Amino acid sequence: MSRFSSLFMEEYQLIKDGFNENEYEFNKALESSDLKFKNIYFRSMQYDSLEFINIKPSQNITLITYTIGIGFSNSFLELVKMSSNNLKLRIAFCFTSNEEKSISKAINGFDEVFKMSDKLEIELIVNPNNHIKLLQFDSDLYLGSMNHSKTADDISISLNDTSHPEIYRNHELIVHFDKGGKDLTDLVWNQLKKESNSESFSINNGNYTGVLKRKLKNRKPLSKKESLKIDSFNTEMEKLKQKMVKREEIMEEVDKSMRLSMGIELNPFQESKVITIYSVDFSRISEVLQNENAECIITNFIDESSFINKDVLSEEMTEDWGNFISESTEVLDSLIFKEEELTEIIIEDRLDNELDDGESEPVWGDNSEKCLEETQKSNDEIVLSCYESIIEKLTEDIFSEEVFIVNLFEQ
Repeated sequence: MSRFSSLFMEEYQLIKDGFNENEYEFNKALESSDLKFKNIYFRSMQYDSLEFINIKPSQNITLITYTIGIGFSNSFLELVKMSSNNLKLRIAFCFTSNEEKSISKAINGFDEVFKMSDKLEIELIVNPNNHIKLLQFDSDLYLGSMNHSKTADDISISLNDTSHPEIYRNHELIVHFDKGGKDLTDLVWNQLKKESNSESFSINNGNYTGVLKRKLKNRKPLSKKESLKIDSFNTEMEKLKQKMVKREEIMEEVDKSMRLSMGIELNPFQESKVITIYSVDFSRISEVLQNENAECIITNFIDESSFINKDVLSEEMTEDWGNFISESTEVLDSLIFKEEELTEIIIEDRLDNELDDGESEPVWGDNSEKCLEETQKSNDEIVLSCYESIIEKLTEDIFSEEVFIVNLFEQ
């Protein structure tokens, strides 16, 4: 990570810590030492989740999902159906609207659940921001991107049932753990339950229609205090994002001006980003850095940099840049092989002289050619690293000291 990226990460962490000090927790590590990985499933969009979720009679089931849509998945309903009458069942889902149509859909979803077993007592969590998707039964846990609604069913069902969703089908990735699933799910459940915008309550076959109507109708938005915290955090994140975008734009200009000053032709088809190891004549960069005076390099760079505000550019800064380039060049000289020396060095190694007695003339063959290519590649990587460090240094100073024409980088 570059020095400048580190500074941004430090600033980001300070913003987060500031909000955490105000009792707004943005993340929490959940640890479960007994969790045992079993498998990873790639579910193609047309397949039913029953193809890979190995359901079995269970005592404890927890489903956490995104919106219910028009109902729960067949895999979940079949799991409930085959489980015991004293089943402990928990369901958490996302609910964002208190309109009658949305409430009716949610109730219809629970109609199907109670048809599987009318003796259920279901513990619920409703949260408008939940995007967690998991299914746990006893020690098994399936955790991944798949929503446990009708979109987890066989897509062919949609062809025979017009009420079944045909759209919003996606490829999904699901991780299966066959041990420790309940312990981890308990941690997730308790954390979700503690969130300030979560509401928890229980329902059974005799009251679920009325309770869901009342609870979902009365879902309250975040309090003003909570909304202000989130808005304030988002504002700070947006400011940080804008700074990063501006800094990247300045880096592109620094890179372009430096290449122009070195006489490196810009490729009009190349993306406007800092050079990669596949896009530049490294011998030219190496030649300039090793043979030209650092002060001359900086002078040429400034002459090509129309974005720099030369009225605020100080002599101390340009001198510092020159010193940095001189130091970088010294490191470069110590690490790379000079091209005129490289072939001679490889020949002296006699890499292609079979049964070499040390008396015969050295031969240049495949081994020597391979060594040359590998050494040249290593040279290029060293030159690239040196060049990027120079671009990073110039960008950091120009950005942090605002040595640029501001209106050129307005959003």
